[in-house]
Amino acid sequence: MKNFYYLIFLLFCFHVSVGQDQSLSKDQILQAYKKIDDSNDEKNIKDFNRLIESSEKIDFKEGIVARKMELLYIYYRRSDYKKTLKIVREIEDLQLHDYEKLSTLNIYKSYANKALGLTSQELKSIKEALKYSELIENSDRKHLAKSYAHNRFSVYYDYKSPDSLLYHLKKELEELEKVSDNEGFINESVVKLHLIILI
Repeated sequence: MKNFYYLIFLLFCFHVSVGQDQSLSKDQILQAYKKIDDSNDEKNIKDFNRLIESSEKIDFKEGIVARKMELLYIYYRRSDYKKTLKIVREIEDLQLHDYEKLSTLNIYKSYANKALGLTSQELKSIKEALKYSELIENSDRKHLAKSYAHNRFSVYYDYKSPDSLLYHLKKELEELEKVSDNEGFINESVVKLHLIILI
C-alpha cells in the first residue's frame, strides 16, 4: 500500500514539474501583457520580468524588447537612472535593427546620463538618437523622432549656447510641422506650444 501512495506522489510531482516547464506561446504572452494594470509599478515590474522570461524561453525577441522597454519607462519615471541605463544596455545587447527603438533608447540614455552628470555621454547619446532617427523608414515616425532629438539638443545647450538652443528649437518645430499626423502622433496644441516657445 505504501508503494502505491509513493507512486501517486511521484506522478503528482512529475505533473507539477511538467506544468511549470510549459512555455507560454507568443499569443499567450501578448494576451497576458494586455491584462497588466498600469497603476501598480511594483506588480508591473514582476509581471514584465515574468513575461520577459517566458519570451526568452521561446526566443520571442519582440516580446523581450517590448517588455524591457516598459521596464525602461518605469525606472526612468522613478528617476532610477542607473537601472534605466542597465535596461538600455540589455536592450542594446539584443542587437536591434529597429531604428525607431534605437533612437528612443538613446533619448532615454541621454536623460539618464544628464541626471548622473555624465555630460559627454549625454551629448553622444543625443547625437546617436538623431543618427538613428534619420534611418527610420516611416516618414511621420522619422520626423517625430528627429524632433525628439532636437528637443534634447536644445535642453543640452540651454545656458551653454543660446544660439544653439534657438537653432535646435527651430529644427524641432520644423520636424513637427512635417508630421502628417495620419497615425495620430501629435495634435495642433503641440505645434502651438512650440510656436509659443519660439516667440
